[in-house]
Amino acid sequence: MAGNLPPKFKSLLPFNLDNVDRTRLIDSIGYLLTDNNIPGAIFHPCKDPTPVHESLLMPFVNPKRKVRPPDAFLRLLPQLVDRILSLCDVETIFELRQTTSQFRDYISNFAPYQSVILCALPLYHAILGTIYARNLPFGKFWRKLCTMSCEYCGAFAMLIDIPYWTRICCHCVEEGKGTRYVQLSTVKTWLPEGQPIPLGVYLHTVGLKGWRQSLVAYYKVRHLDVDHDRPVTRPFNYFSQANYMVTCAAPVLVPRTGDIEKGIACKGCMGLRPQARLGCRRLDRRVYTNKDFLEHFRWCDRAQWLWKAYLQGFSPLEVGTTDLNTIQMSILLARRRG
Repeated sequence: MAGNLPPKFKSLLPFNLDNVDRTRLIDSIGYLLTDNNIPGAIFHPCKDPTPVHESLLMPFVNPKRKVRPPDAFLRLLPQLVDRILSLCDVETIFELRQTTSQFRDYISNFAPYQSVILCALPLYHAILGTIYARNLPFGKFWRKLCTMSCEYCGAFAMLIDIPYWTRICCHCVEEGKGTRYVQLSTVKTWLPEGQPIPLGVYLHTVGLKGWRQSLVAYYKVRHLDVDHDRPVTRPFNYFSQANYMVTCAAPVLVPRTGDIEKGIACKGCMGLRPQARLGCRRLDRRVYTNKDFLEHFRWCDRAQWLWKAYLQGFSPLEVGTTDLNTIQMSILLARRRG
């Protein structure tokens, strides 16, 4: 980490963490990225509870369902049943839980299902009823929750790209490292006034629910983005918000320990401009595991000033604050007091 930070964001010597309450430090100087920080990404289940949503949290048996699987299936060896369930798609798992109380209880106690409900309920709810739930094996869903690194750059990744089912970090989302997306309302602005969007474009929308249905991969409509018959060159940030709209925040499950890593961002890095020596990455979008955050703190000068302000209580800094002005003022006061 030290070798990757620009000099003005380093301490001359690494901070000694031997006598520091590390949990308190992470709670004070770290924070979780939310829909306020990266608007567009999915962070919560649907706002309007539906029977689908209720069935995830409080399972029920659908009395209208006529097709019931044979009870003999659950008499197989548990290892074999678990293997079969892992190969079932997400939609099938949801439907099986509504057939009999035996299936409901068995699947509710199925370890991968418990992990999904605990870590990724918003993601599970987002894909149910879509083509992604019908094509995604439940075991593959669980394995992606256990994946920590961005599949494009290797950094800690707190997001999952739903159409391609990959772990991805905020930096790669904003750069469109996977696929860049646009909304149909944007495509309409490229066309002459009064000309409708070609019908074929609607066939290529991403297939998510609600207002996210209006997204389409940019390469599918690139031929429409022209100015005087010449292709238009768009900057990466032109696609950022739409790119986030196909992603969902999903904590990382560590199977060996059972720990959940949500990804900690540094308050000391808030408001900093992208740094060329970090590949023009936005430091306020970078998240860390708890262990890596402590290593980052050892070298992050601004985070250390913020920690001093918090310990000595001479600023209005509160543990849960993410207000940029308050944080900047606290760092400034700490520097003045030395």
